[in-house]
Amino acid sequence: PIRDIRTKPSPARLPSSDVTLNQKQRLLASTEIFGHLNDHQLEMLAELASCQSFGPGESVVRQGEHGDSLYLVVYGTLEVFQANANNPTRLPGRHVADLETSDAFGEMALCTGEARTASVICKSECVLIEIERKHLLPLLEDQPQILEIMGSIMAARQQQLKATKEQRAESRRLALIARMQRLFSLSKQVQ
Repeated sequence: PIRDIRTKPSPARLPSSDVTLNQKQRLLASTEIFGHLNDHQLEMLAELASCQSFGPGESVVRQGEHGDSLYLVVYGTLEVFQANANNPTRLPGRHVADLETSDAFGEMALCTGEARTASVICKSECVLIEIERKHLLPLLEDQPQILEIMGSIMAARQQQLKATKEQRAESRRLALIARMQRLFSLSKQVQ
């Protein structure tokens, strides 16, 4: 039989005029990834960046998609999910984190071209600043060392994520051993 699989299209991104240039600049300056930029660079990036509105339940990014932008949360709450490695088709997957005002996500896709490693879904009405790869080009042409700083920040984040995953794996291992010990102790008492 022939199967025709259709994916649901992403919801329309509605432009938001709620955010002023000054608010964008302040939000950019408050982030780890752009906090080192000078006022002129922040202003230039703020002018290029767009704002998007999303409703509750809408997906901003989906795991496995390729992307060339990162997002900063102006307001609202979002949930981050990762599909289970054993069952990658079961979405949204395991809840990983919540994102709130001034949190950023999508920097790895922006700077490395890697596929999205998680899905991000709005819990409430959200306004996000979207920074695309093309928005960074004028900054990088003016000061290429910005790329080194961003690379260092992202490498540190990856190391932190790796350590967190290792801690979770160790916690799961210890919990499994504890369950097994309880089970075998209980089995010995019964016999």
